Amino acid sequence: MFFRGILAKILTLLFLFNIAIWAFIFFTDDASLVEIGHKRDQLYQRSILYSKLVEPVFENNDLSRFSRKLAIREIFSDPLLIGTDYVVLTKVNAPEESDVEYTYNALEENDGEYTYFDGQNREATPSVTMTYLPDDAAKNSYQNPDGLILLKHFLYFIKASLILRL
Repeated sequence: MFFRGILAKILTLLFLFNIAIWAFIFFTDDASLVEIGHKRDQLYQRSILYSKLVEPVFENNDLSRFSRKLAIREIFSDPLLIGTDYVVLTKVNAPEESDVEYTYNALEENDGEYTYFDGQNREATPSVTMTYLPDDAAKNSYQNPDGLILLKHFLYFIKASLILRL
């Protein structure tokens, strides 16, 4: 008697349709797994790309650590290369590895780790330029005029008199 009415049939179909939708969502909801797999594959591809970009720098044995650091920074400073904000390129030395030939700073000689590139900490390194002073630079230097020397002695006198008053 309950299943003979139209309302009961509609509610039963609605309930069955709702269960079918939840079953479909339950069995096919792997969006998070797919997204995690996509991110993992993307990170793997980028790591391979970055390692292939940096590989020639490390194959060149003529470069010092600092020169390598500058070369790697030059590679990763390209604005078309995305995803370098979180890249950290570090070399960890084995304890028996001699580090003397690569150092440019005596303080970093005993570190077990050397960071070639840190995307979060991109300190700007301006290009080094060298300018020479002309031969007559000493002649053109600033000379103290006599008025400033007199003013200096006058201020010392005022200072001494103020100290005596106190």
